[in-house]
Amino acid sequence: MILAIDGLLAGAAHVLTGPDHLVGVAPLAVEEAVDATRPGEVRRIRPWLVGASWGVGHGVGVAILGVLGQTLLSATQVDVASGWSERLVGVLLVGLGLHAIRRGRGLVIHEHQHIHDESRHVHLHVHEHGHKGAKHGRGEQHRHAALGIGLVHGLAGAGHFWAVLPSLAMGRTEAATYISAYIVASIVLMTAFGAVLGRITRSLGTTWMPRFFQSVGAVTVAIGLWWLATTFS
Repeated sequence: MILAIDGLLAGAAHVLTGPDHLVGVAPLAVEEAVDATRPGEVRRIRPWLVGASWGVGHGVGVAILGVLGQTLLSATQVDVASGWSERLVGVLLVGLGLHAIRRGRGLVIHEHQHIHDESRHVHLHVHEHGHKGAKHGRGEQHRHAALGIGLVHGLAGAGHFWAVLPSLAMGRTEAATYISAYIVASIVLMTAFGAVLGRITRSLGTTWMPRFFQSVGAVTVAIGLWWLATTFS
């Protein structure tokens, strides 16, 4: 029980104290909310699934590192593997941020008002310069991308300090309990983060939604560049 609580606390601390984690999800969650307003889209808005996918990928990465640390790799080798994964995280964040900035600049959002039962409803419809028609299946693309980015995050950085290294001093049963609780915490928190970010995005009007999308992208690029600078220093 104590190990499970420790794992939950460590997982929560790791996710919430890592700006690279939050920006690894933010552009994809915002894009999911934006794309669901496109004409022709009939799917439900599910930014929370983007966060959940990142959490699952992150958990799998941590679990892989933990298993390798328990079986094949020494603590030093775990540290080397995490270091190279950290550099890849920086590259992915820069690319993800640039993509968000490019798409945000091309968005044109129209506001339509409808009267129904004496109540006025406002609907937003997204169009995109230089884009012909809606790309169906974007929701799956967002989730797959989040899963992959989360996997790399799980193999990188502080994850091996918070989860993998403590588990190396435990027996296999205790290590499994600790890492499982760690993974659950990361999934729950990132699911909530994706849901909140999607709700914020949908609440923005025609002027602020593209600007918010671009701002999220700019922050992601900045953190990605900072991450690269620190990992290569």
